[in-house]
Order: sequence, then structure tokens, then C-alpha cells
Amino acid sequence: MNPAPQKKDHGAGLSTAFEVCLVNMPYADIVCPSIALGLLQARLHSDSIGCKTFYPNLHFADRIGMKFYGMIGWRMHQDFMFADWSFGRGVFPDNPEKDARYARRMAELIASSSIIPFETTRTTTDIEGVVAAIYELRDHADAFVEECAVRILSRDPKIVGCTSSLEQHLPSIALLKRIRELSPDTVTVIGGANCEGIMGEAAHRNFPWIDYSVSGEADTIITPLFRSILEHGRNVPAESLPDVVLSPRQRSYSGRSAPWGVCKNLDELPFPDYRDYFEEIEKSGFNGYIKPSVVLESSRGCWWAARRKCTFCGLNNPEAGYRSKSPERFLEEVDRLGEAYDTPRFIMVDNIMDMGYFKTVLPSLQSPASDRRFFFETKGNLNREQVRAFKEAGVHWIQPGIESLHPDTLKLMNKGISVGQIIQLMKWAREYGVRMIWLFLWGFPGEKDSWYEEISRWVPLIEHLEPPKYNLFRIHIQRHSHYFDNPRQYDMDLGIMNAMPYVYQLGKDDLHDLSYRFLPRGWKDNFVDPDLDEMEGRDGMKKLESVISKWQERFEGETTPVLAVRDNGVHIDVEDTRRIAEAPCVQLSGDLRRVYLLCDKNIKKQLLVQTYEETFNRKCAESKMGELIAELEAQKLVLEVDDRFIALGVHGDNPKPVSFSEFPGATLDVERLQADGLFEKMGFIKD
Repeated sequence: MNPAPQKKDHGAGLSTAFEVCLVNMPYADIVCPSIALGLLQARLHSDSIGCKTFYPNLHFADRIGMKFYGMIGWRMHQDFMFADWSFGRGVFPDNPEKDARYARRMAELIASSSIIPFETTRTTTDIEGVVAAIYELRDHADAFVEECAVRILSRDPKIVGCTSSLEQHLPSIALLKRIRELSPDTVTVIGGANCEGIMGEAAHRNFPWIDYSVSGEADTIITPLFRSILEHGRNVPAESLPDVVLSPRQRSYSGRSAPWGVCKNLDELPFPDYRDYFEEIEKSGFNGYIKPSVVLESSRGCWWAARRKCTFCGLNNPEAGYRSKSPERFLEEVDRLGEAYDTPRFIMVDNIMDMGYFKTVLPSLQSPASDRRFFFETKGNLNREQVRAFKEAGVHWIQPGIESLHPDTLKLMNKGISVGQIIQLMKWAREYGVRMIWLFLWGFPGEKDSWYEEISRWVPLIEHLEPPKYNLFRIHIQRHSHYFDNPRQYDMDLGIMNAMPYVYQLGKDDLHDLSYRFLPRGWKDNFVDPDLDEMEGRDGMKKLESVISKWQERFEGETTPVLAVRDNGVHIDVEDTRRIAEAPCVQLSGDLRRVYLLCDKNIKKQLLVQTYEETFNRKCAESKMGELIAELEAQKLVLEVDDRFIALGVHGDNPKPVSFSEFPGATLDVERLQADGLFEKMGFIKD
């Protein structure tokens, strides 16, 4: 049996000393626990290995203020690598000249505020003041690492392990270095997304205070590995080590990509243990300001990637395949964790939901009395009944992986969906009150500017539907992606990010092996030239960017546009408040109604007449059909794209979309933090 964690009984049967301490360093998000560490802690506890999880990310955010923690951790361009650099003094020897160049460059970028999304529009010309603040941040980071190490070692652990993803790498490596200096007998371990394959091998060979590095999923090997370490320390026999683990005896460069650990049966996983996170929230300066949620997973991998992976995606072990939990196991986990942590909010971290869940899981989640709310990532080719099933099951937020609105771009990225399917999904989501989070990507090798100009012409027709969360967003070239593996096929000369040598004082080959993101020659790097106009000469993209901005502003405004259609079987009443509307009210009857209803099914152009005659048992000449379609298009009610006709109206009353404040993921009450003077504690911006 898999017992659910009991929040009130944390630590029962365990002393204040723990054999293992797991650590979630800055700049991890503070509003939710680490599911990776929650799973590992639960596994170790179930196997009678005492474990404590620390969340220093909470306390560092409290120390420097949430405004700057968030700015550094996830709102700055990743090109800058500022989060890692801020902790770099604890890893590398002093290099005053290089650090001074980097600090001044960052000061110029921060002072301009033109490429960093502050909550304020203030700017400054006091470059020296910003440089001083940057070094002040480094001083804070140095002192913080010392405090963390002392606090962790006060529990006398035999093993200290860090998870490292995104902007956590140097903070984690700095902590493990200080652990080694203060307690030479303590064994150090690192894992996480930054340690997969050759990236983990590069960290292991360059930072000798890291004893063991784990590549991939550690769920099935964590207990035997840690038992071996507890028995043998740094001298675990080679035959006792899984091949996904690098030990002190495997420090030299091999040039190979370490295999990834894979958990094949997700039902064998324990329920994640988040008790330490919630206890640390209560002890931190954010107690009472965080509205919590439970982080869950129902699957790993991507079933679409197993068929035809999107060209830009670097996620997911290509050899792991797609795995999902049984419906019974997942439903039990929802019940037990929701009760244990007293929250109805669940954020799913799956890359893509198991489509079988529409028949097995969602019906079991449906309950008029339930206040549970979920966020799922899913494929974009959903049908109407599936969207309704989401709504009825409490899945009010989805990320459907749309990424473009042009058929040729969708083909370039191997997306496996059509523009018609996307617009249909947008319509049904608005109809049932399901909010969508999606990105509009650009920069695909082989794309044409004319495609973006085409989209810009018809986007005003769908301003009543959910726009992308952000404006046009250039793709990144990620390790493990199709573009990374085949750069010559796309005439790309890939190099490391320009900030990398300032952050990691290592050789060229090591920098390459440590990198997850890569920069094709000729692409913009915001660290070097943030003012470079990537869209120079691309008038179509500039036009679309402007159109999307207006779309977002209109949709999120006080009065969201509607294009509501109500069919009573005789005529269709249309209510239209779009800016492009020909009339606020229209009535469709007779042949116009019939053709509109066919277009509501995303019908192929060449099948329209045939389908009309078969459906309504009426003859219709091609010329007559052309006239009907032309009239519907003139009224801005039907769009022709990709050789299909798509009706644009949303059935029903089109209620205003729920606010982002209702997102089921954990949220931070920024307004209260600001009112209580806890939001901004450091002075990067000087009045």
C-alpha cells in the first residue's frame, strides 16, 4: 500500500539527524514544491532511510525580495545566465577583470529596463549604482550558501543531494562545494534536468566535490544507490552502481553521453511527500502569502514524440517512451494528496496527457459538488466532447501546444495538427469556459515572412478567442532537439551562448557539454545586442506582432469580444462585438444557416457541395455555394484557411473568461506583499 503523507505527523519516528538531506536551491519557483524531491523523499522514507528536504529557494527569495528573485530567476532573458553567475563566486576562483566586464554589461542591460520586464517602468542612468547592487547580490549569495551549508550540516547528514534544473546549477554546485569544505566526510550527489546525459558528465568531471551524478529518473535506483553510499561512502564498487550514475572513480572525460534513468512503471512510484515544503513555508517570510496547490504527474514522456517529435523540442528522453499511471492509481493520488495538503488545486507537470484519460479518469473526476481545479498539458487536436469533459472534470486550464496558426509552419515543426483543428479548439474552449495557455513561436528554419503576413490578415476575425499568452516568441535550439541533432540539414552553425564563458570559467569543450541551449550563428543574443532588430526586413512578422498585441489587449480587457451563435433549428441569431464586425446582430436562415452549420465542422472546401447535398437532401450548384460562402465571409463569420471553411462563432452565451487569478497552480499574493513592504528589498533600480 502507498500511504499518503500525513501533514500533521511530519517526522514521526525520525530524529533531528537525518541520513540524507535533499536540497532545492534558488532560483526554483517558490510557490510550489519540487515533485522530484518529493518523490525521492517518499521513496527513501518508505525504505526506512531518514530524509529531510530543504527549500533554500524560499529563504533566498525572502532575503532579496520576491521582485528581484522573480526577475532574476525566470523573467530575465536566459541569454544573460545571471542567475547562475550570481552564485558563481562560490564555485570558481576570483577573476576580477572578467567579473567586472560581466557586471558592467548586466548593469547596462538592467538600467535600460528595455529588455527586462519590471513591474515598474523606472529606468536609471546610475550605472555604477547598479554595478554595486549586482555585487551586493553576489555578497548575499555567498553568505547565503554559507548559512545553508551550516544549517544542513547541523542535521549531521551522511549524504547531501541537490536537484538541478534551469537556473539552479551553479547555486547547487556552490552549495555542494561548501558542504565538502565544511564536512569532508559528507557525500555529495547531484541530479535533475541539468545533469542528463553528457551535461551531468561534464559537471561531474569539472567539479570534483560532486561525488555522484545521476542522469535521468532516479526513482528506481535511489534506495540501492544511497544504501551503497551509506555503506561504502565514495568507494561504492563499480558493480553496485547503476550505469546512469557517475562515481568519483569515473571522473575523466569519456566523450560518451551517459544513459538516462527510466522508471518504466509509474504505478510503482510513491505519493510525493511535500511535508517539508509546507513546513518551510510556515517558517518563511511568505507564510500566508502563498495560495498552495499540489504538483502531480500522471505520465512521463510524450506519446506524440514517440511517433514524430516536434522539431524544436528538446524535452523527453527519446528512448524512454511514453508512460502513464493507471486510472485507479492516479485517482487515488488525487484524493490522498488533496486531503493531505488541504487544497483543491492541482497542477499537472506532464508533457502531454494520456488521451485514454478522457474515458477512464475524467468521468471519475466529474462532480457538481467538487471544487477541484486542474491544469493539464494536452495535444491541440481535441474534439468538442473532450473539451466539455475537461470542463466537467474541473480541468479549467489547459496548455494545448498550439505554437502557430499557419499550416506550413505547423508542418515544419511536425506538430501534427491543422489550423482548422486549432480554431475549433479555441471555439470550444471559449464555449465551455476552459482557458488555454499557448505560445506563438517563430524562427523555424525554412519559414517565410509571407506566412506571418497571411496570418495577420485574418487574426482580427478571431479576437473573441484565446490569444497567445505572450507575443511572438523565438524558438531556442535545445540539446536533444531535432535541430540540435541535425544542424547541417538546416544550415545552422551552433555555438554556446555568449554569456557562458563569463559564468563558467572552463574550456570550450566543457562549456559545450554543460550547455542545454545553443545559439546559431547570426541569431540574436540579448546579452550582446539586445537592441538588434531580429525582425528587420520581415514586415509580415512586424505586422502580426502588432495585431497580436491588439488581440491580447482586447481579449483581456474589461469587455471581452464575443461572436455568439444561437441556433433554434430555424435560424441562427448572431451577436458580434468584435471590432471587425459588420453588424452587431445578424440572423442566418435557409441556405445561409445550412452552409454555416457545415462550416462549423471545419469542412474541406472540395467536399462542401457534396456534404451539403447529402446532409440536407437538397441540390446546390457550385456557383450558388460560392455565393453563399462569399456572403458568410463578407459578414466575417467564416474563414477559409488551408483549403477548409471554418465557422468562427461560439455557441451559447460566451461568458467572460475566468481571471488568471483563478489558475489552479499555486499563486503568490503580490499585492499583499507590496502593501506589507516585503516585495522589493534590493535596490537594482535607483530613483
